[in-house]
Amino acid sequence: MSFDLSIVQIFSALTSGAKIAIASWETRKDPSALAEFMAKEQVSVTYFTPTQFSLLMETNSEALKRCSNYRVAFFAGERLPVRVAKAFHDLKTPAALYNTWSPSEVVVQTTIAKIDYPTDEDTSLPIGHPLNNCRHYILDAKRHPVPLGHVGEIYVGGAQVGAGYLNRPEHNLKSFFDNPFCSQEDRDRGWTRIFKTGDRGSFREDGQLDFHGRIAGDKQIKLRGFRVDLGEVENRIYEEVNDKVTPGLVDISVVPRERENESDDVQLVAFQVPKRELDEQQQVEFVTAASEAIAPHLNDYMRPDGYQFLDELPTTIGGKVDRQNLLHRELDLVQPSSEPSEQPISETKSEEDSEDGTSDLERDILKIFRGILGAGRYTSLTDNFFDKGGSSILLVRLQSKIRKQFKAAPALTELMKEPTASAVVSFIDSNVTNHDSGYSDSGEVVLSWAEETKLPQGSSYRPQHGATRVNRAEVCGILITGPESNIGTHLLGTLLQSNREARIYLLGGNESVDIDSVIGALAKRGFINTDLTADEVWRRIEIVDGTLNEPRFGMSKSDFRALGEAVESIYHLASEVSLLKTYSLLKPANVSPVLDLLRLARTGDHLSEIHYLSTWSVPHLQTWKGSSRSKADVSTAEEEMTHFQPPATDDLGYFKTRWVTESLLTEAASRGFPVTITRASAVTSSTSAQNSSKDVHLDEFTLGIVMDMIEKAVVPQLGSASLPPFSIDFIPIEYLVSALVALTTHKHRDAEDNPTNAQKKPEIYHIGNPEPLELLNLPSIVKEIRPEIEKVPEVSLEDWLNAVGKATGDEQTDAAGKVISTVLKEYFPRGHVMFSLEREKTSKILSALAPELDQKCPAVNAELLGQLWQQMKKI
Repeated sequence: MSFDLSIVQIFSALTSGAKIAIASWETRKDPSALAEFMAKEQVSVTYFTPTQFSLLMETNSEALKRCSNYRVAFFAGERLPVRVAKAFHDLKTPAALYNTWSPSEVVVQTTIAKIDYPTDEDTSLPIGHPLNNCRHYILDAKRHPVPLGHVGEIYVGGAQVGAGYLNRPEHNLKSFFDNPFCSQEDRDRGWTRIFKTGDRGSFREDGQLDFHGRIAGDKQIKLRGFRVDLGEVENRIYEEVNDKVTPGLVDISVVPRERENESDDVQLVAFQVPKRELDEQQQVEFVTAASEAIAPHLNDYMRPDGYQFLDELPTTIGGKVDRQNLLHRELDLVQPSSEPSEQPISETKSEEDSEDGTSDLERDILKIFRGILGAGRYTSLTDNFFDKGGSSILLVRLQSKIRKQFKAAPALTELMKEPTASAVVSFIDSNVTNHDSGYSDSGEVVLSWAEETKLPQGSSYRPQHGATRVNRAEVCGILITGPESNIGTHLLGTLLQSNREARIYLLGGNESVDIDSVIGALAKRGFINTDLTADEVWRRIEIVDGTLNEPRFGMSKSDFRALGEAVESIYHLASEVSLLKTYSLLKPANVSPVLDLLRLARTGDHLSEIHYLSTWSVPHLQTWKGSSRSKADVSTAEEEMTHFQPPATDDLGYFKTRWVTESLLTEAASRGFPVTITRASAVTSSTSAQNSSKDVHLDEFTLGIVMDMIEKAVVPQLGSASLPPFSIDFIPIEYLVSALVALTTHKHRDAEDNPTNAQKKPEIYHIGNPEPLELLNLPSIVKEIRPEIEKVPEVSLEDWLNAVGKATGDEQTDAAGKVISTVLKEYFPRGHVMFSLEREKTSKILSALAPELDQKCPAVNAELLGQLWQQMKKI
């Protein structure tokens, strides 16, 4: 009596005068004994989860067939698979089968469907018509009804909607709403609330509901940036294996598990119950054949990394698969063989240790790649490591394993450029087998900045004749790119509060934006309150169905035009941040979208203003070896950075993509597009009480560098007398966003007061800390933060880089430290200097618009750095 289904199990019997047959605890744990108990008691009605009943059918179907009084079999609690329904009807008991559905928040059940024997065409089963006094709606992301047959989210109204979650106001804001479709009769009864279930569904023509899985939940996860529906993976494996692989499966459950001793990375593990017991060799053959069978149907990142064989799936007291058990039990995984499988499974099989057409070296390198990513995932010498699920941390481990076996390995930057086993084979063949002295730099890409910064000449990239920008005070359509970021969430919340008339459109970078995640992020950061309710946010934001990285954002021409006509101001925040990737790899995400944004800005009878959030690191490129400047001195001014060009190599491309984007927008401004470029220094996370310690920083690399200096009590001597001094310059995210909004929403100045605009140039702003800290003052600050430290040595660049990468004995820390060390060893020997930027013009404007802003920006001193260091140590 510990879960919601017990209510209907107990009281449906008692209120109708029936007997409750209660099996003992020992019997309930034994599926065969439970089936025998049903036959002995001659039960007439049962409530089971499909998972639990499938075990009864598998272990003791003969006992179930003896249930001659069996009238009704209810299934509830999880999706009813077609295979289970067929197996039930194959028992040929006198019982009718009913599929039911409902989340706990609306009390046990709100739909019911009688299920006859499924046809071969059936891939899913309906969950039925609503029970009396229950109301069901299929709504879109804006809570508008969708047409018949279209998939949306299931909402439930009526008598059964619960009062809400206890002591969870944030979740109540996202799940329980006033029912706008409520009839007057229901309103008179007090049934005025509607519950957002999180389940996807659609209405059939006969009025029954179809269930299409969870929108989010324990069966839908994010894996290395990809959204994976574990239910889809399970169903596909079950169907393909039972169709193509002997002996087939009884059941399967796929769960995400952390790799052993590698808590930063997750693998998919398929727990499976075969139809007969298999020995070790047969298990390898089985999973090899299974891996081959599912390969055409599942993307690489959706395939299991390993398979665990079980006699049966563990279940909870309620009969559902016990996923917590699967998440924590010990593993003895079976991996697919790299050799093709042969069906049916043989009784014995000799081991062979070679692959046709594969050399010993190639086979050894493939084994290392497969050891990191999984044999079923990395199959070819030319597979891209990142496309197959790799990450930066895993790349470090890959390099480490290569070096351990061969006493040499490509540099991380080289692995980043060409992350394939084939490239590693070439390196080892040249450097180890032939004892060559170094990795060849031949074939290095040389970029033409003249071509990269050339804005197309066509009319699509010029303002329409006579079109003008909308007065900022009258802007009512705003587009934000990258709203899923921390800065994007804060900007959205601030704009919603400051411009109550505006409709705000949200466009994701790599993935489309999820409105529930947006609401949750706003609530977490304190933007959802009595002044700005969740319902108001729902009404005022609109999700753009597409992503920034697709041509025309993945939209049709008509939808693109409609968006351009609605939008009057564009905040471009989205970018892919990777300090080791090449310019060519980052260009599609960081440069190319600007062209579509310009096309969008000119659409309609007005010009949309483009506000680009750039980085203070664009001017830092001036100090790099290989950069060419037309000015004698390095410029820190609030001006365009077109007086220099960075090195024309493809490597270390992140800051270069930012420089190119600024250059393209500068050219767009010269053609008449209204453009602002805001360069922000390093950002620290929110200081508000709503944020947990896990939300202390924003993956800010600069912060990590300074924190490492404090942690190791070692400060390098960087820069030179001829360059601006190296500075530690942090700003809180609230300060950045408040300043950005103030700068981009204040009243337009006329041409006389704003010669920059008259000359058709972008307005350039620098948002930095009013009181940054020069690096040469850090040693005294470290001693103040850490009084136990007697001396903080100032060391050379080389000694500092060695200290950063020094092993600590903690694998996670060392792997992360090696990534930082690798980046630093690439950047700082090139002359990279992080210096503060001039902000005289920006400060003057902000002082007039919001004089209290500087109070939101604490000085970079011992107090601030000490707080950040203590918080970082808690993560």
